[in-house]
Parts: sequence; C-alpha cells; structure tokens
Amino acid sequence: MTVRGKKQVAHTLFHSYATAVKPDIIFALSDILFVPQPPSERRVIKSLERSLRWLSQLLRTSAKSNTKLPNIIVHMVGGIDDVARDDFATGLTEALEGANAMELKPLGLETLEEGVSGFSFDLVPLKKELLLTGADKNTITQTLINLVQISLKALPKGKPRLLTGANSPHEILHFVRIGIDVFDAHFAQRAADWGIALDFRFPARDPGEPSTKKREIGVNLYGETYSMDFGRLAENFRGEALQDHDESVSTCPCIACSPRFCSSPLLQSSMDRSCYESSTAFAPPFTRAYLHHLLHTHEMSAHAMLAAHNISVFSKFLTDLRNFIETLHEDVASFKREVQRFHECYIIPDVHEGLFERAKGHWEDVNLTRGKGRLAREKLAKENAVIVESGVAVDQNGLSHVAMEGTEGASGVPVDVFADEVMGG
Repeated sequence: MTVRGKKQVAHTLFHSYATAVKPDIIFALSDILFVPQPPSERRVIKSLERSLRWLSQLLRTSAKSNTKLPNIIVHMVGGIDDVARDDFATGLTEALEGANAMELKPLGLETLEEGVSGFSFDLVPLKKELLLTGADKNTITQTLINLVQISLKALPKGKPRLLTGANSPHEILHFVRIGIDVFDAHFAQRAADWGIALDFRFPARDPGEPSTKKREIGVNLYGETYSMDFGRLAENFRGEALQDHDESVSTCPCIACSPRFCSSPLLQSSMDRSCYESSTAFAPPFTRAYLHHLLHTHEMSAHAMLAAHNISVFSKFLTDLRNFIETLHEDVASFKREVQRFHECYIIPDVHEGLFERAKGHWEDVNLTRGKGRLAREKLAKENAVIVESGVAVDQNGLSHVAMEGTEGASGVPVDVFADEVMGG
C-alpha cells in the first residue's frame, strides 16, 4: 500500500526498500499460491524455487550493504503438498553452494536458515486450497496440523514460529501442542466486527469444578436476547470498578469493562490552573444492553469497545496458556487432557451454523437497514407489503404475481397472471 493506493513492487525494489528503511522485522517475499483451482506440480516447484531465491537475494542485499543482518521471518511455502513442504524446509537447512555460498560468506552463513530469525505459517491459503480439492470441513484442522508438522520437522527449535489465520482458540490449542509459539488476533478482531463479545478462559474450569453444559466462546450482542440484559459483557471477567468487585473471576482491563473518565476540565495552556481534583476511579462496566443498542444504531464506539474487549480476553487466554505450560515441566499428557477439557466446555465457533455464522447473519441484516441502497430497499419492501395485503404473492426477486386457482391454459398448465395486469383490469 502507498499514499496513492496499491502498487506492484518487484522483489529487487522491495529489497532496496528494506535496506533503506531498516525495519525491526522483515517478512521475506514468498510465492504463496492463491489460485482459483489446485495448482499443477510445475507451479508448486516454481513457487519453492522463487521463495528460496528471493530469500537468498534479500540476505545478499544485506551483505553487500555491509549492514547488520536484519530479523527476517520467512513464510513456509509448499501448499498442501507434503513433499513440497518438506523440500522447502530442506532447502532452508541444506548447505549453500556456488555463488550463494560466496556472496553470503561475509555474513558467516552456511545455510539460508542461519540468516532467518523465525518462520511463519498462513492457514488462509491452505484452507482455501483444501476446500478447492473437496476436503471434508470436519477434517481440515487435522490436515492443517499434519502439513505444519511436515515443515517443522526439519527446522531448528530455538526460533519463533508464527501462525496466522487461526479461526478459534480451539485451533490455537492444537497448534500449540505441535510447537507453534506466536499467533495473530484475527479471529478476535473478526468477532468484534460481527458484534461478538468473547467470553472464555484457559483452563476451561478449575480442578474439581463439575462439568457443565457446553458454552459458546462469546455472546452475539446483535441478538434481541441482549436488548434488556444489563449484565457485564463476560461471565469470566469483571471490571475494575468497586461496584463490580468479584474476586472469583479475572479482571478485564478493556475500555468496556473497566472504563475510566477524566473529571477535570481540559487545560488549554501551561498558565491555566485546574481548581478541580482529577479522579482516576474506574466507572461501572458498560452492559450488554448498551452495546446491543450501539450496534443497532451503527455507533463506531461499539466496534471500538468490542475490539478492545476481545483483544484483552485473547491476551489473557495466551497469558494463562503460557503460565499453565510453565507448570507442566514437559508433561505432555496433562496438556492434552486440558485441551480436551476445553473442547468439552466450549463449542467451536466456526462450524456450520455456529456462533460466528449466526452473528454474521445478524450483522448483515442490521448493516443492510442503513447501508448503501437503503431507500430503494425500503421502497421495495413497502410495495411488497401492499401487494401481499392484496393477496398477491411476492417471489424472492421482488416480482409479484397471482396464481389463479382452477385456471388452466390449453396445455393444462395453471396460468400465472402478473399482478399489474390483474390490478389494471
């Protein structure tokens, strides 16, 4: 992206930008396969060769400019082809030869992997490619785990592994089990877009706590159920205000659960003096009913508060997950049991007719009421209502017609008479 919109950038220009700007982290260019149909073997091989060549050129650019080797994250390519993924990982770890070895010698590199600070995995293109092949949606997560494991097998364990595109905390837990370290907050942000306030924790329940009915990982605040619900956003989290002081649950520091307002006037200059005492006390949390109202009136603050809340819940989830792993001392069996317990307590949100799909449907309904073309839709709805009251059926395309019962044409087929013709006499 540029100030004038999108612009295609050649890999050589990208490398020169990276050298000039000197960012803290550089994601090396990779040839990721976003195609409308499963790629051919030749196209997959080309993707591997390009990605390795671009990484080598990025490293050589640093060597030629005599700059410190930057922190480079490389995307693990190969698509859904097991052999291709293994070949790419092997290409990173095998000894350099020929021109590559000579040009990267000033950096002291014997393999491309030595010049890389970490590895990334993007689930989005993998899921898209699996769906193109007709894969069963119920087995996609396990297939993705197998693909990522193939890439990890040849990689060193001392460098961070980033995974993007996970759709739920359930998926994240599966990938933590196989060695992924860092995750993006895509699903938490997407939940906020659709009016969902996340509400889950890890471990799912305390030791000795009885098992309960499966719960959703959040609440769909677009739903009419919450129009008069004056409770806090999440059952598992409380606000900082004394009025919401409940030591049995964790604190959520977000602007929705723990709002804080400045009680003193704004000072316009250093000569102004405030005669008011500034209060730093927390206010009571905003309620589900209030967020429901903001969502239905298209207030921007609704999305801001939901995004802040969801990121806080997700951050707490990761913190508790790290703390739990530290106490295990490599007890893999205990972690597996806790992951299974999480699945028993919380419903996966991205399944068919799950929480995300229902919330998205409600979001679309509310969005259409005030979106582009609203006046035309309202006019059509009024016309259809008048026609329906007159006993005329309206089809899904807005076309109105009357099926005259008992009337048949020469071929014996019932005759449909358009409403405007009937009403026009």
